[in-house]
Amino acid sequence: MTNTIRVCLLTACVTTAILGSSLTQATPSEASTPGHSFQGTQPPQVSPREATFKEATEAFKKADELNAGLLSPKYYTEARKSFKKAQETYDRGGKLADIQKNLSKCMQNLELATRTAELCQVDLRDVLTVRNEALASGLSVDSSNDFREADKKLTQAAGKIEKGDLKGTKKPGNQAAERYRKAVIEVLEKQAIPDAKKKLKNGKKAYTKEDYRQAEESLKSLERLVKSQKNKSFSVADLTSQVNEGIEQALQRPSPGS
Repeated sequence: MTNTIRVCLLTACVTTAILGSSLTQATPSEASTPGHSFQGTQPPQVSPREATFKEATEAFKKADELNAGLLSPKYYTEARKSFKKAQETYDRGGKLADIQKNLSKCMQNLELATRTAELCQVDLRDVLTVRNEALASGLSVDSSNDFREADKKLTQAAGKIEKGDLKGTKKPGNQAAERYRKAVIEVLEKQAIPDAKKKLKNGKKAYTKEDYRQAEESLKSLERLVKSQKNKSFSVADLTSQVNEGIEQALQRPSPGS
């Protein structure tokens, strides 16, 4: 997909969102603010409020699944602001036209945010894979400073895509991947393995002398493995899986009589 096509796609989203909103907006007889009532256009079990915001709510679910808030924060934030204004206007019994106006703005910005996020799934596939594997590892990587810094770099790379500058995504994209991997290494070295050592020490009485020695050596081996991966483009899924399994095996207490 060329840069020109991407720019055109993003630009076209505005027109699509506007047209879509104008075609799907409820008329005063079809929607409701406090003081207005729906006239048979919605199932009885759906409240007027739910029906009014249903389209935008579902659109946000799709956007969130694609991490649009991270990959297109400008448009996503604007969409949230407009959505909140529409809800506030509804709740105080404001004019239907004002609600529709804010929902229209919301859908326009959300369409752009979602489209950018979709493009990122292709153009930033590798770095997103690193991020997703880190989050799926079971480690508390997202609380580390490196992970937060990586997210910032990822957002910068996504911003280049919004502008159609694919070449500009390379540097921040690579920096993001490096930071995500660094966050994983840090958590393994400073949390996962030290915690395993502590558990082993606390349960020392349950092991024979030889089993305990082997468990200690296994954990030291895992430390060496993690250290060897520093500054390398390792598979986060493979490393974390290997370390987690290694820790589990090292802490496995021998059966009585074995």
